[in-house]
Amino acid sequence: MTTLHTIHGDLPPGGVPAAMNHESIGSMSVEDKARLIFQHLGCGNHINRAQFQHLFKAVKLDLTEATVDDLFTKLQKFGDNRIEGLTFADMQRVVAVYPALYNVLASRVQDVEMDERQKNAIRREAVIKDELRDTFKQLDDVLGQDKNDVESLTGQKNKLTGDLKGVKDSSAGKRNELVNDHNKTKDAKQDLRDAMDDMRSAEKAHQQFCESLGLPALQQKIDDKERVKDRALEKVHGIEDDIQELERQIRELCGKLADAKAELAEKEGDVAAAKQEYDEKFEESRVPYTALEDATKNVQAKQNKLDGVQKREHQTAEELKDLLTEEGAIERGLGDVCEDLKEKHKMMIQKEDEVAAARQALDEQEKRVEEMEQANENFNKLRDQQYESEFNIVCQEIRLREQRETLELKEAIFRSEVERVVPQITSPPRSVYTPGTVPPSHGSLGTPYSGYTHGIATPPEHSPIKPTPLPGRCPREKSLVAGHSGRN
Repeated sequence: MTTLHTIHGDLPPGGVPAAMNHESIGSMSVEDKARLIFQHLGCGNHINRAQFQHLFKAVKLDLTEATVDDLFTKLQKFGDNRIEGLTFADMQRVVAVYPALYNVLASRVQDVEMDERQKNAIRREAVIKDELRDTFKQLDDVLGQDKNDVESLTGQKNKLTGDLKGVKDSSAGKRNELVNDHNKTKDAKQDLRDAMDDMRSAEKAHQQFCESLGLPALQQKIDDKERVKDRALEKVHGIEDDIQELERQIRELCGKLADAKAELAEKEGDVAAAKQEYDEKFEESRVPYTALEDATKNVQAKQNKLDGVQKREHQTAEELKDLLTEEGAIERGLGDVCEDLKEKHKMMIQKEDEVAAARQALDEQEKRVEEMEQANENFNKLRDQQYESEFNIVCQEIRLREQRETLELKEAIFRSEVERVVPQITSPPRSVYTPGTVPPSHGSLGTPYSGYTHGIATPPEHSPIKPTPLPGRCPREKSLVAGHSGRN
């Protein structure tokens, strides 16, 4: 079982403070009790009538104001009449007249102070409880934020993991595509080499065929004829010029001109014949030339295909490079997120421990406050139960005190009358009681009821006072307990 520690000692949970037994009251001296009352009232050297009334209200001794005022008047007669109020010494003399009332007042003052100390301790512990609740709420809010951060980072991690998987799949596809493109490029290069070999073979065959047909010699012959023709043409032009200059020789030269023209016509026929022969041979060479053209076109097609495949391979390589760059960026981002997530997990676990500790401290503090409140409630319940018995004891003591004063007053009057009427009767050795003085039976300032404990008045054996409550109200019921309904 947890024990509550306060500045006023240990308080067992749900129990009653040791002060409730009032063992300390029984062991306190009359002077200490008076000091306790004076210190509680803070009244200095004496208690005035208003403070005396306040004392009864403060300790919940529900006598009427008239009764309390009457008590104050009677008690003051036992003290210094020059002072309006009860001095410290006067308060000590109360025990000689009203021992039960005196002890009840002292014990209830102690109870009031104990109750206040308990309530102050509860308020202090409640403040600590509120501070612990605020601390717990702050830590719980931080933990909630950390959990949100962890959830967010986990989402980022999952997204980046998915993105990375997608990029890796794309990269793998691009690698396969690049391999395929590379193989296609290799095949296209081989096709181009084969086509170029075919073209070179066709070109060589065409050249050899042309050479077998004599086309180069015929071409050379045509060129020679062309040059001869050109020289003949130049000669014609020269003769025509000479004709202009040699008109007188025209008849002589006309014969030469006719010969030259005849020779020119012959030469032109030779040229025409050579061209015709070349054209015939060229037509014959068209068959292998067509094969050369086809080979050339095939080479161009293969070159175009190679260019396209190489372009596609280059494009695929660039796309793979971009994917690898993106993959690296995602991996770095994923690494950073994983590191942050790891740190957040660590912080969250630490915060969970702190929140658990704060929750435990708050629960323990709430339990401590609840136990202290329950202990204070039990204290007050037991005190109220005991106060009921104490009230009856005090009322009984006041009634008995009044009965005793009345009886002693009657006895004093009777003896005075007897001495006056029958002077020869010898009076017993007993002083006559005078109202306003300490009764002979209680002239001592000590406590006559040595066996008295708080709440129970145990008179001496020779005393007629009995602690058993009277069956009914005293004759002054209205003045003693007016307003104290429900109590006997």
